Amino acid sequence: MEETATRILTALATPIATDAKPLHAMTSIGITTTLEATDGDELLRQADLALYVAKGAGKNQWRRYQRHLHDEMVERLELRSALDHAVNEGRFLLHYQPIVDLTNGHAVGFEALVRWAHPNRGVITPDQFIEVAEESGLIVPMGRWVLEEALRTVSEWRRILPPGRAPYVSVNVSVRQFREAGFVDQVRNALQHTGVPPESLMLEITETLLMKDDEQRIWADLGVLREMGMRIAIDDFGTGYSSLGYLRQHPIDIVKIDKTFIDDMVTSPQLVGGIVSLARSLQLVVVAEGIEDMAHRDLLVQMGCPLGQGFLFSTPLGPTEVLAWMSSAAVAI
Repeated sequence: MEETATRILTALATPIATDAKPLHAMTSIGITTTLEATDGDELLRQADLALYVAKGAGKNQWRRYQRHLHDEMVERLELRSALDHAVNEGRFLLHYQPIVDLTNGHAVGFEALVRWAHPNRGVITPDQFIEVAEESGLIVPMGRWVLEEALRTVSEWRRILPPGRAPYVSVNVSVRQFREAGFVDQVRNALQHTGVPPESLMLEITETLLMKDDEQRIWADLGVLREMGMRIAIDDFGTGYSSLGYLRQHPIDIVKIDKTFIDDMVTSPQLVGGIVSLARSLQLVVVAEGIEDMAHRDLLVQMGCPLGQGFLFSTPLGPTEVLAWMSSAAVAI
């Protein structure tokens, strides 16, 4: 059965030619057998559960039913319920990780990173709940809060810091948020309400956004936001399917190289060097993510990569900690 599922996925992966453009079909498959079910109803429930897991794993995959899947699904549903309460009760906070000039370590911006202040489990990082938030649609109200809170924080930085010293803030935006009607107006209103100029906001999108059926509308919205003065960044570049040549056709200003490539850079620097070189030729700014030691930083500087972020410079900081960090970090590396 697994071989049959693989053949189906392979067959559907072939683009379908149309007059407009090739269409890419994706599917998910759940597998079970009569050996694991006592009747037809149970068989369907097991197949449906395996299908649910396949979709949760990123779609375009198959999964076979296993007994432990039921416990995992119950745990996931409990997480979704708790997350729903957290959204309604405002149990989130933002930390900010510096984006620095690699030549001197000075911060040019900060990426806003959401945290869940769980009443029993303490502060929970997004890798433990963002997938469920995306899947359930809770990412929309959560993302709206992140945007507004990040801009309120920037507004406070601008009030305290000398003119020209306030950094920009970078906010991650999901596909679900872009699909909500009025997203552009939401961003415009948040900027007006906080008094933050558009150039102090950068929006980060992932490469998977480029694969959506409604990508033309999304790119149109990105174009409007960019014309307003915001910068647009592709996050985790290299983990999806896009190319720098493709990015040239769209309103992109910044490419963020995924940490996995930075980790391998000392032994295999060619890929990162190639991205940096091509990005510069397309007049795109490069940010290297996940820099953890000086060897990485030195190589990136040699390659001409201007910006980076990672634990070498700072862990994510609370809003007030940012100001103290900026004062203490105002020295050359």
